[in-house]
Order: sequence, then C-alpha cells, then structure tokens
Amino acid sequence: MKSSIQLKIDWMGPSTNAIYAGMHWQKRKRIADEAHLATKIAARGCRMAVSAVSISFQPMIRGRCYDTSNHSFAAKCIEDGLVRAGVLPDDTNRWVKRIIINAPEKIKKPEQSHMLVTVTELE
Repeated sequence: MKSSIQLKIDWMGPSTNAIYAGMHWQKRKRIADEAHLATKIAARGCRMAVSAVSISFQPMIRGRCYDTSNHSFAAKCIEDGLVRAGVLPDDTNRWVKRIIINAPEKIKKPEQSHMLVTVTELE
C-alpha cells in the first residue's frame, strides 16, 4: 500500500528568474537555509520513506503567480530540506523518482504564501 504525507511549508522562495539574474551565492545560501528550517518544522514527527517516492509541489501564492517553472528553485530547496529533516534518506534518483511542480494557485489574505508538498511512496 502506498503511503503519503502532505506538508504545509510556510516558506516561499524567490522565483528561479531571480536566481538566474545573478543572485549572490551568500544570499542563495541564506534562502536555502530558511527553506531547510521551514521544511524541518513542517516535517516534525514524519517518518522516513522506506521506498522510492514521488514529490508533488503546489505553490499557494498570495501575490503575483509566476510561471510554474519559476518555482523550481523553491522545490529544490524543499527537497533538500526533506533530506535534512530525515523524511528522505537522500535526494538521488534512487529515492526520488518523480518531481511534480503544479501551477500556482492564488490565495487570499490573510493567509501567507506557502508550498503544499506531498511525498508519496511508490510501489
């Protein structure tokens, strides 16, 4: 039986376009560290995957909805955070078989932008 977990990550990274525009590595590292911490908080109490997984990302945006692919940097930071939080043993293709980034959905105030992440074990 496939098991899955859904996490609400209270963090939204910059668009991938901002990264390509030449963001300094120290700022990228600070952003990635924020994502890792937010993921660790959201994943508290989750068990580690025991088989390969599919990870689905659903950006929930309060402001301007960027192109779907502009959330790839945020997805990568969260994927790394899942490893650091112990949800995944590693993010190599042995463990992560599929990444899905869904088109962003617009949300209204007072809710903040966030990422819904679903990690589903594959059979």
